[in-house]
Amino acid sequence: MSQAVTSQTLFACKQEPGEALQCYFRRLLNIRAQALGISDEVVIDAAINGLRIGQCAQYFARKPPKTVAGLHEKMNEFCWVDNDLRLRQQEQQRSKEMNQQFGKRNRANSSSDDQVRTQNVFSIEEEKSELRQEPKSFRGGHAYRGGRGGRNFGGRNNGGSPRTTYWSHVPITFDQSDLRLRDYPHNDAMVINCNIGDYVIHDVLVDNGSSADILMAKAFRQMNLGGLVLEPATNLLCGFWGRKVDALGKISLQVSFREISNPRTEFITFDVVDINDPYNAILGRGTLNAFEATVHSACLAMNIPAYKGIITVYGSQKGSQYRGRQTGSSRKSGDKGECRGCGVAKADCS
Repeated sequence: MSQAVTSQTLFACKQEPGEALQCYFRRLLNIRAQALGISDEVVIDAAINGLRIGQCAQYFARKPPKTVAGLHEKMNEFCWVDNDLRLRQQEQQRSKEMNQQFGKRNRANSSSDDQVRTQNVFSIEEEKSELRQEPKSFRGGHAYRGGRGGRNFGGRNNGGSPRTTYWSHVPITFDQSDLRLRDYPHNDAMVINCNIGDYVIHDVLVDNGSSADILMAKAFRQMNLGGLVLEPATNLLCGFWGRKVDALGKISLQVSFREISNPRTEFITFDVVDINDPYNAILGRGTLNAFEATVHSACLAMNIPAYKGIITVYGSQKGSQYRGRQTGSSRKSGDKGECRGCGVAKADCS
């Protein structure tokens, strides 16, 4: 039986010497995902208290954030800076080691005669080209491209060394045990239950063809998020039955996929849309990239890398078929589609 997570557990989470800022903040968020009844003020104080002395800690000491969303936004900025600094330091170290190896090689060859040096020219050039290359890293069988903030993690950075994502070392696989469907083959969408803003939201569509993450207004109103207010939406949404839709606003909420002792939590920015849709929320590519999740549409399964192994989320084929019939009948009749109940419940982490 897992130990209950309290505010003392949060305050015990400290940034270790040499630990990347992003690693520390992810550990804190995953502990927060297992906690019950802990206020935003306690989470903010624990996050700042656990920081090692540096620019990030000094900034928050002067300007403490008022909300967890504000903490996440500013912490992400410092994480990008910290990650870039660490990458530059690694590249400088590799360059230094490469130059030292070249120097040793040249000194060893200086005592050889002209014929031997001529024969070794090609082999030395080949070794140089190999040393210039990035050491091969374990990719875990899946290549990921893209990520938050518009940065390209999967490719090369301005012609430099290839980068990897935070979880790209974790192998993600599917096998026969993941096929738990009643009907197969099928053409059903992936519909799941998901924890959004500490509420369990039912009938959530996972759509890797959507560039936006959508929260329906009917679900947003029932969630009763207190003092959180919508920010102005800057993008016009398209694709809802071929028409354009103006969002009411946008809001950043924590999304969690939980197992008993192995949760993953990320903050996702949702566009709140006031339409009668069979689904309460749509998780698009932004959410999938943030979690580095892999969807197997044939099995209606989604694998998410986490600290203690893979979290597997299975879609509801029955729910998908029911919502699909609602969508089809709505399009046929020209109606917007009426949803039976919002399916919002307060999360229970026990």
